Amino acid sequence: MRVLFFRHFSCAAFLFTCLSPASVQACSHLWRFRELFSNVDGTIQFIEMQECCGGPGEIHIGGFDITSEVTGKEFIFPTDLSSPTDHMYLLFGTVGFAALPGAPTPDYIIPDGFFDPTSDALHYAFYKDALLFFFDGTVPTNGVESVTFEFGTLATTVGVNSPTNFAGETGAVALVCVDMDGDGYGSPGSADCPNGSATDCNDDNGTVHPDELEVCGDDLDNDCNGLLDCDDPACLDAGCIPAASTWGLVIFGVCLFVTGTIICTKRNGKHRYR
Repeated sequence: MRVLFFRHFSCAAFLFTCLSPASVQACSHLWRFRELFSNVDGTIQFIEMQECCGGPGEIHIGGFDITSEVTGKEFIFPTDLSSPTDHMYLLFGTVGFAALPGAPTPDYIIPDGFFDPTSDALHYAFYKDALLFFFDGTVPTNGVESVTFEFGTLATTVGVNSPTNFAGETGAVALVCVDMDGDGYGSPGSADCPNGSATDCNDDNGTVHPDELEVCGDDLDNDCNGLLDCDDPACLDAGCIPAASTWGLVIFGVCLFVTGTIICTKRNGKHRYR
């Protein structure tokens, strides 16, 4: 596991600067990336930052950002923090993470796939010292473990996740079977899901899953085989079907004796209507 974590100045120098009344506006540079968690597809992620060095006034973060070097995604802090901040945490999480049992309330919501768990670099914009590289799949994606970075030793540890927010609320999440739409299939797929380990390609729609029949012309991959509507072999014999449930033939591209809107062009020279 290779991780590079840079700090350009000593904590003692930072603390002296932050405690000086003349430069209190500069107090926002002691935040460090502490813990990362992700599932396989990045829909459930959290990033935890921590004030590294005992600075009580690290509050002026409004307008600064964190960014991913690989995905290009960015989060901008909307406001400053309240003090004290010494050794406090900031928790960023996706909507999917925030909805999980055991998850503390994130201080900030980030978009799905904010970082690439296989290889990425995270930046905290105020100072380049708050820079974190991780390589070679160092972030676990098994749904239970996270990677934690130790400030003093620069070492990393992998263990059960323990996200903590600014209010001090901590918890742990376990993605044994994540089935958001209740159809018995998870995303990612898991052998612990009621209907098996196949992946649900749309976990927001209970009528879309690997055991569903393809519905020709509804613009959904109902059976999760990667083939949509007319491209699915299940739709090859649907023919020319108008809303009135009568049939018509396509001659020179015109469907005769029916009215409606063409929603599917067939390989057998027919159209499906509704």
